[in-house]
Parts: sequence; structure tokens; C-alpha cells
Amino acid sequence: MANITDAFTVDVLSLDDITLLASGSADPSITVGYDAPMGSLFLRTNGSLYRKTGLALVDWTEVVSGGGVSGLALTTIGGQEILTVVDTTRGNKILSSATMEFDFDKGQIKTNSWMSVASATDANNGHTIPLNATIVGIAGQAATGGGRTINLYVDNVLSTTTLATFPNNSDSRILDMTLNVDLTAGQKIQLRGGSTGSNTGKASVILFIKWRG
Repeated sequence: MANITDAFTVDVLSLDDITLLASGSADPSITVGYDAPMGSLFLRTNGSLYRKTGLALVDWTEVVSGGGVSGLALTTIGGQEILTVVDTTRGNKILSSATMEFDFDKGQIKTNSWMSVASATDANNGHTIPLNATIVGIAGQAATGGGRTINLYVDNVLSTTTLATFPNNSDSRILDMTLNVDLTAGQKIQLRGGSTGSNTGKASVILFIKWRG
């Protein structure tokens, strides 16, 4: 196999009599455009690939986007470099692309009873949030729902009344991925049974949280 020892750049490469490959930084589909036979390809320096689809100079169609996910960036949150996106559904908040899960469970959720964190059953126990964050969703399941409401407490203070409600049936389930509750690093979060509904048996709940820039 031959060794290539010299680097070189090719602005235009003719493939045959009717097509060519070209490259450049400008968008060939606007303003001046680029003259080439139909079927030709133009590779823009941002990674986008265009195909010549008409006779006019600007008749180029983007077939592969080089922009990636809109708003994708590395953001420093709490001293950590985290991959984030702009969440247009939550007021353009800068949120982590990854989602973290915080688990709670309870043998029976009664009025004003606290849900447990693993084996920590004391009323003072909860999850400490390490970075600025936003709760984006909740999911849960209970053997019997009873119509019990679930409230969110932050630093021992009621934050959100009726974060979710277990339907009044067996194998009761909750799911809501539209939540938008901001948290600050160092805060403690807890879940507590509300005053609505009857006792809920053998319940588990997951809060879905993204870090917030």
C-alpha cells in the first residue's frame, strides 16, 4: 500500500461529464449560488451536504444537515462540563441532554405520609440535588391507587401541590413528562401523600430531572 506524504485540497472534482463535487463555506442555495450540472454535490465546511436539483445557480437542496441538534452545546453547570440542549417546550431553558432518575417508594401512602428513599424511612430523608436542575417528569405505579395525590416538598416546605394523582384502581399508574419545576443545587426534595384520595398501596415513584444551565 502506498504512503501519502503530502496533504492537498481539491476545490472541484469532476466525476464525469455531467456531475462534479465541490466544497466551500457559503450556502450554495442562496444569493449567488454555484454553477454545476444537476446531480452534483456540494460539501459545505459546516458539514452540510447539498445536491444540485435544478438549472438555476441557487437550485441546491440540503440533503444532510451539518448543524446537528439545535442548541446542542457544552455548558458548565456547578463546575461540571455537561452536554446541554435548548428546551423550547420549557421557555428555552438550557437543560442537560441526559435525564437523571430519583426514586421514591412507600408501602402505603396515607394522608401526609412521606415516601421513602430506599431504606431511609424517616420523615427528614430525601434526595439532595447536586446541581441546578429542573424536574421534567414523573412516573409511578401502585398496587392500589385510591385517587391519592402526591405533593412535592423542597427543603421541608410544600413546593407543588398535586404533582400527580394515582387513579382510583388496581395496578394504578401515573405518567407526566411535561413538568417544569426548577431546583437549586443543595436543595432536598421529598414526596408526600396529599389529603385527596384514599390510601395507596405499595407505590413506587420516579422523578425525572435534568441539570439546568
